[in-house]
Amino acid sequence: MTEDFLSYVWKNRLIMEPLETYNGEPVRIYDPGQCNRDSGPDFFNARVRIGSTLWAGNVEIHILSSDWYRHGHQNDERYNNIILHLVYEHDRDVYTLPGEPVPVLEVKGKVDEKMLSRYQEFLRSRWWIPCANLIGSVDSNILQKWLSQLVPERLHEKSERVHKLFVMNNYDWLQTVYLTLATGFGFHVNNLPFEMLAKSVHPKLLIRHHKDLLSLEAMLFGQSGLLNQSCSGEYPAILKKEYEKLKQEYILKPIDGKLWYFLRLRPRNFPTVRIAQFAMLIHNYGEHLPTMIKGSSFRELYTALEVNTSKYWEDHYIFGQASKKCSKNLGTGAINSLILNVIIPLKIIHSKLYNVENCLQNAMDILKEIPAESNYIIKKFQGLGVIAGNAYQTQGLLHLKKKYCDQKKCLDCMIGKVLIG
Repeated sequence: MTEDFLSYVWKNRLIMEPLETYNGEPVRIYDPGQCNRDSGPDFFNARVRIGSTLWAGNVEIHILSSDWYRHGHQNDERYNNIILHLVYEHDRDVYTLPGEPVPVLEVKGKVDEKMLSRYQEFLRSRWWIPCANLIGSVDSNILQKWLSQLVPERLHEKSERVHKLFVMNNYDWLQTVYLTLATGFGFHVNNLPFEMLAKSVHPKLLIRHHKDLLSLEAMLFGQSGLLNQSCSGEYPAILKKEYEKLKQEYILKPIDGKLWYFLRLRPRNFPTVRIAQFAMLIHNYGEHLPTMIKGSSFRELYTALEVNTSKYWEDHYIFGQASKKCSKNLGTGAINSLILNVIIPLKIIHSKLYNVENCLQNAMDILKEIPAESNYIIKKFQGLGVIAGNAYQTQGLLHLKKKYCDQKKCLDCMIGKVLIG
């Protein structure tokens, strides 16, 4: 038994009638009130008739009535207007700070035991998700309805991280777009060094040189610390010479080149290639970098991110080591990832800052145009019979796993509620 479960049965009026307090007064619930996730009473503004009196106030929930004292409520004035103490088992009378007795409703024996048993099975479950052996049986319409609620939650969470960055950057929108994009170009493995690289050189400095791709590459590769390594060849030598000039002029300090990960990455994902692509992005947009998020369709955003590299990288993956010549354009998977994790959160915050209407719906429409993501979590869901057809659905499933399944919040999950009963 948990307090979460008792809150669930109270909120959904799943207690078997007739109801009466421990002292034998009849109880009728008119409104269970509003659930409180913060400190203080568990439910606000409930309306309950006890005996002949209709009460309006707060409800507190515990496993044992003596938990009232274990939690120190007898000394907290916020609990003076508790109209009902809902407990699984009554083992002690309780009183408010002024000494008033608190009516107790004991629900032991008045809760569906099968429902309680299923909930306890989920709590004890060691499956990948608590309902792994049952989720495949849930009606697809229920699943889709639940995902339609989870996706906005996930988008809000992602956009809030961007908003915090915006505030930390003293409300500098250019700097926020630049840092968010740069971190995204790290594609998980190199997120941190890419973020450190971006913070080591201000975007306005890059924009000042954006028409000169060589200067851009010199500055970014120099600041990355990768030019400090032994790099043979004419082009690396030119970059080093240019970087030394820029380093002295702007008093630049590079990050440690050992921070970058190359191991177990496909050559097209090497940080050297990603930095070259990022340099080309700055080269293409310059001071108009923030405008690349304004596209209202997936195709517009995709086109905005279609960047290549300078000629040197067409036959190199790392400095000084030639390879078979091929275009090093930003691939489909990489562009889709940037739209999902960078562009859409930026668009949502931008819309809030500048009162752009229907942005959330536009973001969700764009997600529906992006192919389904393929990763460990999505593959595991597929193995359970939950098949996602686009990124809108995969984003919902990722949020479901992280925020509900991993935390066993089955009572807050639409799927869990259906399976518990």
